[in-house]
Amino acid sequence: MSSECYCCSFNMFRVDPPGHSGDSAVGICSVCCIFCCTGHGKRDHDTPEFICLLCLPSKLIASALITSQLANPYLLEGHRSLMELAERFNRTYYLSLKDFRDRMPDLYFLTGQTGKTVIRYDDNTGAAAGKGYAKVFRDLEDESWLFVRAAAVLLKQTANRLYLNRLPGYLQYLYEITA
Repeated sequence: MSSECYCCSFNMFRVDPPGHSGDSAVGICSVCCIFCCTGHGKRDHDTPEFICLLCLPSKLIASALITSQLANPYLLEGHRSLMELAERFNRTYYLSLKDFRDRMPDLYFLTGQTGKTVIRYDDNTGAAAGKGYAKVFRDLEDESWLFVRAAAVLLKQTANRLYLNRLPGYLQYLYEITA
């Protein structure tokens, strides 16, 4: 008896590899521990990690924060949730967008859509925490912005009403400011 994919049970967006058939789970997300099929989870080619499409935006944001923090060590000062996010992915973050493409080739389409993504960061958008997130996002390095844009593309495609209510504040803010 096979386990059902969590994301399939909610009819969420999927990235199907060639020859995919069925919704049975093939892996467990290393971040949130849900069962995923090959259309909703991907194996990272450099690290022993299987990650679902729901957790991947957080990993992309963490990569943006970590790579920018190398140049600006005070970037995350006073932002506990962002510091915890960066710490969670400290060993498996992506060094660049090319690194992301090499390690997750099935998700290459995200990098092609990042140029079309419009992000209107605004201090007045979202919850009270939005003002702090806007400052951090504005202070990111240019290369790191590409991670944020890729996360926004994936977030817009995977989000549904049930999922949005459970997102951490930084992803809710990113969802709200993305057109």
